[in-house]
Amino acid sequence: MEKRYIKDIRLGLQEEWVESVIQRFLSVNHFERKVSFAGNVYYEWSKFYGAGSGLPQINRFFQYQYRDGLLHMEAWIGNDKVEMGLTGWGSMMEKYPYLKGMQQLIDELLAPLPKDHYAVAALRKEMRKEKIKRCAGGIFFFVLLLGFLVMWQWAR
Repeated sequence: MEKRYIKDIRLGLQEEWVESVIQRFLSVNHFERKVSFAGNVYYEWSKFYGAGSGLPQINRFFQYQYRDGLLHMEAWIGNDKVEMGLTGWGSMMEKYPYLKGMQQLIDELLAPLPKDHYAVAALRKEMRKEKIKRCAGGIFFFVLLLGFLVMWQWAR
């Protein structure tokens, strides 16, 4: 399982425009700017379910750098004990909405580039595979839940 969702994208676009798109994404999604002990800037969004809920606090993390036309992005979820990427089964209800948001951000960043550009085409193909996996995982989860409910109802 990947620890982080990482994308390196050669955009070659104006830094101000890329920065404005990313900052709008962070603002709309309520991320807060943080600085690590090592002095690295990252962004965090926290969701607290409340004491006694039995659910852990889940945080969304985002880090990026845009230099010389190359965008490096990292996204992950976690808490004080664990760090997880945006794919796979664990914490699926938290991962998939964040993955969808990341894919929308990437789509917006790719919009000004020619559709037949080799890097754009390869990245869009990779993202289609991620979307298919995300949808298949959601359907599988729903079928499991439905089966559980039917068995529970039948056992009563």
